[in-house]
Amino acid sequence: MAYSRWSNSRWYTFWCVHPTDSKKRNEQIFEICDFPTISFTFKELSDNLPECLSRVKSHFAQEHKGNILKDIKKKPDGSSELIYEETTWGPVVTKDSELKELTGYMKKFIKDVLTDPDLED
Repeated sequence: MAYSRWSNSRWYTFWCVHPTDSKKRNEQIFEICDFPTISFTFKELSDNLPECLSRVKSHFAQEHKGNILKDIKKKPDGSSELIYEETTWGPVVTKDSELKELTGYMKKFIKDVLTDPDLED
């Protein structure tokens, strides 16, 4: 479930599927999709939301290196080869208004996890 999308927000946030498909409440994941992504478990958010927001701010305040898709080349056999380019994303200052908006999405996630009858404590 997406809580926000880039079309109307700086944030693209969603309830992410746990790699082990866990049904444990504390292991549910809230992800902020960006370059690079950052995520939090339900437990982290519900135990200390202000600390998680602080981590978001410091995460985006750093420079990050990674690869971005540059081209797709067709091979003679008809398959495709993905060509990546190393990229550096510069630091981003996160405004207080953006953190306030993000807080709302995090609280909605917490509420959804708390009220999901299919999850175990």
